Amino acid sequence: MKDPSNQAHVGTPPNDQDLTTGVEARIQPTPEQIRQRAYEIHKERGGYSHPAIDWLQAENELKAELRRRRQDDSVMRKISSSAQG
Repeated sequence: MKDPSNQAHVGTPPNDQDLTTGVEARIQPTPEQIRQRAYEIHKERGGYSHPAIDWLQAENELKAELRRRRQDDSVMRKISSSAQG
C-alpha cells in the first residue's frame, strides 16, 4: 500500500478501492474528482489534516452525490414515462 501522506493529495488512492464491479463501478468518482475534493477538504480544515482521511472523506461524499443523482434520474424517468402513458 502506498503512503499517501508522502504525496499530499496528488492522486493515489490509499488502497485498491477503485477496483469495484457492477453498479458500484458505474457510480465511482474519477481520481481527479476525488483529488480535487480532498484538496478542498484539506483547505477547509486549515491545512491541518491527513491526506488519507481527506481522500476517503472526499471519495465517500462524491459517491453519495453520484448515488443521489442516479436516484433522481431514475425518478424523473419514471415520472416522464407515466406522464406519457
